[in-house]
Amino acid sequence: MTKKILITGATGFIGQHVFKLFKDRGLKVTGIAFEGGRVDRQKILKLNLCDSQKVENFFKKNKFDTIIHLAARVPKSNDPLEQKLSLQENITSTFNILEEFSRSNAKKFIYASGISVEEVEKKNSSSLYVISKYFGEVLNEYYQKKFKKDIISLRISAPYGPGQKPNNVIPIFIKNALESKDIRVFGTGRRTQDFIYIDDVARAFLAAVKSDRSGIYNIGSGQSTSTKKLAEIILKTIPESRSKIVFSGKDPQENYRARVDISKTKKVLKFTSKIMIEEGIKKYVEDSYHS
Repeated sequence: MTKKILITGATGFIGQHVFKLFKDRGLKVTGIAFEGGRVDRQKILKLNLCDSQKVENFFKKNKFDTIIHLAARVPKSNDPLEQKLSLQENITSTFNILEEFSRSNAKKFIYASGISVEEVEKKNSSSLYVISKYFGEVLNEYYQKKFKKDIISLRISAPYGPGQKPNNVIPIFIKNALESKDIRVFGTGRRTQDFIYIDDVARAFLAAVKSDRSGIYNIGSGQSTSTKKLAEIILKTIPESRSKIVFSGKDPQENYRARVDISKTKKVLKFTSKIMIEEGIKKYVEDSYHS
């Protein structure tokens, strides 16, 4: 097992859970984030990854065996400027840290990508944020081939759990159920996604650290859940709720069907999700709303 691990974006949703898991396993982890902060009572260092000089200085003073790159600018809206900034900053930050990785003695680089990158490969994506993730994978491939170091990209599918931003579908549905407000489902609710609980996502990064292989791996539960079924599971988990499922409007992705192939991940990384959606929703509600 690697000795010293750097986690970028350590104060983010996924970053916090990865940081805590690694600490619990006795690993020596250093966290950095754009504004710094604290996770699990440990200081997270402040560093702007778009500033190449500051990144270079940081790596001159600190040595790591593995780098986990989770930091990313997620657009706050569909505003064109927000989208462009996410593209520019994400590509620049990934390039800067890969440059330092290539010059350092670190042996492994793990990159947080997303399953939506598949849409870019099919030339279907209109999101500059997703395109930035795709170009991150392209940079990974370039550096892996040039410097012959282990580089892994994890394409994460719909993570959820404590600490998730409240504007996502699961926290919205849970909040409405707890307040006995109607749960609004767009279209007929047939759209499906592969939701994966955040604890499993953190375990996937641990599996990647242990692996001696490079490549791209899908991280999902292997289970597809429709929006309608998701609402039903949440209402079953919160039996005291008087909410009703109300169908309205149109879902532009009504016909989207999650098909996350996790066979390669199981075989190579030896990783499988442990927490299915029913248990995950129960844990989420208990840990975030009933604690």
